[in-house]
Formats: sequence, C-alpha cells, structure tokens
Amino acid sequence: MPLPCPMTARPTLARAATWFALATLAAAQQPAPETAADPSASAPTRELLRTLAARPRVAGTRESLHAVEFVARELERAGWRVERERFDVVLSLPRRIAFAIHAAGAGEPLVQRVETWDPDAERPGDIPKFAGWTASGKVRARAVDVGRGLRADYERLAASGVDVRGKIALATFGGAYRGIKVDMAAEHGCAGVLLYSPSDEDGADRGPVWPAGPWKPGHDAQRGSISPMGRAPGDPSTPGWPSTAGCARVPAGEYAMPKLLCLPIGWDDAHAILERIADVEVELEIDAPPALRPIYNVVGTLAARGSAALVVAGSHRDSWVRGAHDSGGGCAALLRAAQILGARAKQGWDQHGELRVCFWDAEEQGLVGSTEHVEAHRADYAARLVAYVNSDANVSGTRFGASGTPGMMRVLRETCASIDSVATPGRSLWDEYTQGGTKSPAFSLPGSGSDFAAFVHHAGLPMLELGFGGGSGGQYHTTFDDFELVDRFLDPGFAAHEKCAEATAALLARLAEQGRAAFDAGEACKELARHARLAGLEKSDGGASWLGEARAERLAAAFDALAAAPPDALLPAAFLRDAGIPGRAWFKNPLWAPGLETGYSSETFPTLRRAARDGEAALERELAALLDTATALQRSTAPPR
Repeated sequence: MPLPCPMTARPTLARAATWFALATLAAAQQPAPETAADPSASAPTRELLRTLAARPRVAGTRESLHAVEFVARELERAGWRVERERFDVVLSLPRRIAFAIHAAGAGEPLVQRVETWDPDAERPGDIPKFAGWTASGKVRARAVDVGRGLRADYERLAASGVDVRGKIALATFGGAYRGIKVDMAAEHGCAGVLLYSPSDEDGADRGPVWPAGPWKPGHDAQRGSISPMGRAPGDPSTPGWPSTAGCARVPAGEYAMPKLLCLPIGWDDAHAILERIADVEVELEIDAPPALRPIYNVVGTLAARGSAALVVAGSHRDSWVRGAHDSGGGCAALLRAAQILGARAKQGWDQHGELRVCFWDAEEQGLVGSTEHVEAHRADYAARLVAYVNSDANVSGTRFGASGTPGMMRVLRETCASIDSVATPGRSLWDEYTQGGTKSPAFSLPGSGSDFAAFVHHAGLPMLELGFGGGSGGQYHTTFDDFELVDRFLDPGFAAHEKCAEATAALLARLAEQGRAAFDAGEACKELARHARLAGLEKSDGGASWLGEARAERLAAAFDALAAAPPDALLPAAFLRDAGIPGRAWFKNPLWAPGLETGYSSETFPTLRRAARDGEAALERELAALLDTATALQRSTAPPR
C-alpha cells in the first residue's frame, strides 16, 4: 500500500521488439560510472537493491527463488536465524494473452497483440500485461467508456440511457482498488473489463517517458491482482486457515474469484478504442489457469534475551517484474535495518524482546504470503506481538511520511525525534512530519493493499509504516520499475533508502525494548472517540445521519472513558469478533475495515454500518454489543475496591 507521498503511476510489459529497442536506448543513456565522490557508492541499500531487482520476482516461479536465497544469505551473514517458510497456494499466472481491436463486424483486426509466457520456465522473461485472477476464456464485444468504473459511474450511464450489458467496460485506474472495478462491471452485466491509465495521469502528458524520464510509455500498463482482498485475502483455496501440507481446500470451482476476463492495456490502445468507440469491437482471449504452486516467506529471527515480547517487520519480496520501487526498495531498507540490528546484537546489545523480519512472497497476487503466515501464527501473535512494522514501496523521494494504527503515534515520535531529516537538513524526521509542530499528526485508519492487512484486520494488532515520498514517476507495476528508475530518478544517491533503513532499525529496537508498553491505549481510545463523532456527522443517501449524533456520542463517550483509564490491552484486538464482520468472516475487526467499494481505504465501524441497513433495532443491538465490550474493558482496568 502506498504511503502518504509515493509515486502515483502504474504500468506493464511491451512487445518484444519495442522492449528491446527501449532497453538498448536505456543502456546507452546510463549515467557515467561512479567516482569515489559519488555518495551512492557507500550506500549499502543501493547494492542490496541492485541485486534484488536484477531479475523478475514473480511469485510461484523458479526465477523468484534467486531472491529467496539472496535474502536468506544476507540475513544469515548478519547473525539472524533463518527459516524458509513454505506454503502451497493457488496462484493465477498467464500462459497466453491475446488482445485485438476490430472494425465492428469485420474479421481482420485493426490492432492485434499476442503474448505467451511460461511460468514454469527457468527464466520465463517479463510477465505480459496481466490482471492476476482474471477469468480465462474468450470474448468479443463493443466497448463502453465507464469512467473510473465505480458505482457512481454506472448510475450516471444508466441515467443517460447507456446500456452497458454485454459490453466490455473500459475503465481508468484510480478511485478504488482495481478488483472492485471488475466486481462493478460484473454486477452491471458487462462482458469483460479493460483497465488503463490516461496519459495525463502517469504518461507523456506528465513529462518525459522512459528512458528519457520516469513517466510511463503509452504502450505499457499497470499489472495487478483483481482478487477480492477486501473480502478474503490470501489463498482462495484456504480462506481463513493456512495452506499447509495436507490441509483441507475449497474445490477449484468454488473460489471466490472474479468471473470476468480483465486485461490492463496501455494508453495508446485505450486511446485508439476511445477515438472510435462506436465503430469498433474488442476481442480478448486469456489463458491463465489457477494452479497450486509453492511460495516461500523468508523469516529471520533474533532471539529474545529477557522477554516473551515479539516485534515483527515485513516487506514483500515478490514483484510483477523487477519491482525496484515496489517493493525492492522496501526490501532493501528492511534488509539493511536487519544488518544494523544484527551488528548491534553481535556487539552484545540486549534487545529484550524477540525480533522477527519477514520477506513475504505473493503479496502482489493478493497478500498471500503474509496472510497464510498470520493465519498459521495467529494465536502466538495474539499472546506476544507488540506491533507489526510494514515496509512496502516506501521510498520514492526524500519527504518523510508515516502511517499506522491508533496508539502508535507516541513511539513514532520518540523514534523520529532524534533522527535527522533527509529533505530538510537541521530538522528531525518528527519536525518534518509535524511541519515544525504546526501540524497535529493523525493516522488515517489503514484499509488494505499491503501486508499489514492480516495483522490489523484478522489478528487485531497494531502496525506502523515509515517511508519517503515526494518523487514523481509513472512506473507502478511496469517493466520499467527497475534499478535504473530508482538510481536515476527516484532516489539518486540512495540517501532516502539509507535513512529509511536507519529509522526502521531504530523503531524496531525501541519496540523490542519497550514491549507492549510501546502501545498507547489512551491515545488509541481518544482516536477512536474522534472517529465515532465523525461517523455521527456522515450523511446517508437520504441526507440524514446513518448512525445518528446521539448514538455516535454514546460510542464516543465509551471510548473517552477508556482513554481516561486506559486498558491493559491492544486495540483493536480487544474488540475482535471470532465470527468476523457480516459478510466478511475473515475480517474480525469491527472498529474499521477496508471499504467494500474502495478497497485500499477504510471505513469505520463496519458492523454498525451493516446493521444500519437492517433498521433501527439492528443498529441499536450492534451499538449495544460494542458498548458492552467497552464496558468490560473498563471494568478490567478499574482498581479493586
């Protein structure tokens, strides 16, 4: 999941001849060899990233195993005990993708692109433009421009008399998770989905395209999963339990996955369709059969020396292609942080609690590696985990940012107050984050889209993520998200990567030393009270408050009371529902959850929102259940009489 200020663009693979020409041109325009004065020459993260991003790292392929062994070796050298944690999971990878534009009713195509790929080859090459978990099959139909492909767009089209049924929806990225756009198209009777980014969002209209600049060429597009991560992330054959050897599995025909064909396309092809949308038909043929494949999380551990407390940090090791920004940068920063902490441990540092760093596999397919891991270790984490620290695509510039769950702001402040800023020399990261004390910091409640999801929404545990943004570029999930993109455009000199590693190491050390005292329950309860009052101000479609200000105030007052006498418990763990929230059994956090029609962002109090649709009585019952939990927590912290 992006931090507050990373890159905003997202592309894919080109045809072989075009790619070869661009790669040759890029090589010809590489910077001159480094001199001794080059600050990047002494940046360990630069060399770590260079190795990580040298090959594609598509989950479930043989080629991805090179990164498994590289990360494991580096951790072992740094003094960490290493486990290669295997899960056998169902993944969706393409074998053949054909796309064509025809004049309506004509046989020969005006445009045709056919790409084949062998996921079982030793070196399969760059994966084609692909939507993970697309249905397989063939469809030919007229296209319809559905804007961003969200519910409001379909309502607008219906009001204008546009019939989308049986047509291929042409939707732009943005506004919500891409999988929701496919769900919306299916709900409204479309025959398939094409996804694209306009040139003015991440292409030539923004600036020079690769290799002259960081923006996306018109032939490339954003790869990405369309799995229903807002309902059940992870392996679709084991929803809610880990994919271990011999485990029970859902039959293949019952996977909760999209039923439509979906393909990301470049702006060049999208523009060609839009120019003649009334006169052309689009043909899609996709062969991407789901198959059981092994994935490997690399887990490093520094054993505890005086406490049962556990701190976990993670970054996804897999990528759609070379993934230097997403998430090679996060991996390199976390690996460097592990080296720093390993060196301290060798010198006798007593970190008090156990430290664990995890390099997840198959995040890009739907948060698979981290989800299976948390499902396997949920009981242990509920008993011992202090917090999870996420490290995704978190370096694309020099401006510091952070995200997290309520209750983690204090430890962020304590950590960052003594670390120098990259963007504003002479100031600390905390000064930069708070704009010299003029900004009152507050986290947005995390939704989904990265590996924190299982920790927060399934296990109810705190999380933090640090990063550096502010750079520009359009290479999200493209062929051209590679080492040269980062080295030349996003972080020349790698000062932000080095600072990210330093800050991550400092944060992990502080969390391990403080244990669960690092979680500020009073701060968390104050934040939840604020969110309750905000929910009371939200209007439903009819114009009235869906919750009601009086109910919102009752809920806020309960959190205020907890803030005054903070419980000795983690939030949201103390509120978890074993049965899950209505319609989403995997999600167990009733205080907030990913929005069903946004995906990446969150919505507060999902159980209350669901109850509100069932009427006043249901809403009162659910509010009473939340208040009962708050009262029980308050009693557990009250001093004995």
